[in-house]
Amino acid sequence: MIRRPPRSTPSNSSAASDVYKRQQVYMVEEIPPIHILVAINILRNPYKFVELIQLFLQERKRVYEYLKLLNGVKAFRTDSNFIFMQFKHNTQPIFEYLCSKGILVQNFDKLLDFKNKEKSLLVTLGTNTINDKFIMNLVEVLEAISQSST
Repeated sequence: MIRRPPRSTPSNSSAASDVYKRQQVYMVEEIPPIHILVAINILRNPYKFVELIQLFLQERKRVYEYLKLLNGVKAFRTDSNFIFMQFKHNTQPIFEYLCSKGILVQNFDKLLDFKNKEKSLLVTLGTNTINDKFIMNLVEVLEAISQSST
């Protein structure tokens, strides 16, 4: 296999060295103290960190599976700490209701060229308690919308 070097590097350069050259060098003084404290804590307790990641992955799967059961909601799989959802109805009342309950949710009103932006939401996942609060409030608002439309 012949590999063409990136255009920004001389022909005898490898892709790895190109990436290395582009990496930003940070002085310790430039790294926010909270990031340093978190890194130290992770290095002191690596197994606890792995355990927390496993708990979060289980929680994300639980929320996703529950959302799949709701009528009028299509949840998309994710590898991050949020879930993208599309709804049958306009999401503005859902967005406003969830925000009023303190749930971290984002709509896409400000994106001009986003398809189905008025029917899409992004929710940030949290602890088991926070996610239960999200699910409970989402079910409440969806029931209210379905009763008002009949």
